[in-house]
Amino acid sequence: MKKNSNPLLASATGLALALSSQLPAATISWQPSVDMYQGSTTETFVNTEGTSIVAYNNTTDITSGDTAVTVNGVSFTPQNTGIPLVGVGGATITINGGTDNENAFGDGDFSNNGSIYHLIRGGTFEISSVTLSGLTIGQTYLVQAFNHDGRSSRHNDFITGYDGTSSAPAGTSQLSNYETDGDPDIGGARVGDSIIGTFLADSATQVITIYGSGNNGASWASGNSQSQINAIQLRAIEPIPEPSSGLLVGLAGTVLLLRRRK
Repeated sequence: MKKNSNPLLASATGLALALSSQLPAATISWQPSVDMYQGSTTETFVNTEGTSIVAYNNTTDITSGDTAVTVNGVSFTPQNTGIPLVGVGGATITINGGTDNENAFGDGDFSNNGSIYHLIRGGTFEISSVTLSGLTIGQTYLVQAFNHDGRSSRHNDFITGYDGTSSAPAGTSQLSNYETDGDPDIGGARVGDSIIGTFLADSATQVITIYGSGNNGASWASGNSQSQINAIQLRAIEPIPEPSSGLLVGLAGTVLLLRRRK
């Protein structure tokens, strides 16, 4: 039987796959953060766009009922720092570094609202980074993080930063919207922000660097007390591409180039 093999195509396929694994991480486009409390106890701050891939929270006090919690239709699974949480298709979220505190941050103006309370009252601080793995190259993703510290000693000078540099993070999210002079900020008092970023995956792994500031952004450091995440979710916001589509476009150019050089 005659084999329909094409050595040029095979070589180009191998080359394309090898190059894709060595590409730098994509740039995440971070949106301005939003106060989770909008004058009432609602769950709509949790994004539901596209398809949920994996959703993580750090409240793991089982005796208080803090197993998986569903907020605005999104199911968040508790996990601790350093342990990958596996979601759809083997995609994972891993919190790197940090200290788990599963019952310290309260829920501020949400006033013990069941599901929200169980989502944000625990968290991890002193985080160095977050790793998203098992991504589909060519897929557009949305990542949403929830940053909150409802304790009376916290105010709007306490901020978590995302990516960028230690002098200018690309995204920032307040841990509390309570002003330092004691007057509540518009839209809420002792409740933090959520922040959304979107990116087109060009690698199976995406690393998000985390920073913190306790002086309203005058200085930043990775892995300090304000480098905190209470919960985080990953969503696919466009249809997952056919495995051959994006690859074949690149292969066509590679094969033409190889033929011309022959």
